[in-house]
Amino acid sequence: MDKNSTEESFWENVIKTDKCWVYQGKPNHAGYKLVQFRRERIFAHRLSWRFTFGEIPEGKLICHHCDNPPCVRPNHLFLGDSQSNIDDMIKKGRMVINRGNKNHRSTITEDQVREVRSLLTLGKFTHRQIAEQLKISYWIIIKIANGSRWGWVK
Repeated sequence: MDKNSTEESFWENVIKTDKCWVYQGKPNHAGYKLVQFRRERIFAHRLSWRFTFGEIPEGKLICHHCDNPPCVRPNHLFLGDSQSNIDDMIKKGRMVINRGNKNHRSTITEDQVREVRSLLTLGKFTHRQIAEQLKISYWIIIKIANGSRWGWVK
């Protein structure tokens, strides 16, 4: 449906099941469906919200309880912001925060962090000496020492 949609034609393009109501349209790369409505391209779930609950406050997101991007079922949607969306993802286990060795950008291991802490506790070596000895960035040693990185490692 490429021409301007009306509310009636919008709902005619929704397949309703016992669970999700899926808008029939071409999805974007993330699975969300776009609709042409009054010369505006809008995500189908946002249009469903507007038809059901009214305008969306500026800066607000329409999030899915069901985590199904093409779903437009009004009671599967909730008004949120970036933080509430992230909190919802974490609560549902859809956002895994990879830290330490599990983070692909990590340049050291948890064992190396423990070794750095042991050497710092001895008080015999400077931060630079530890960095050189372990072949680790001086700045990582500083961040381990001040607790701004790797703080969870015991």
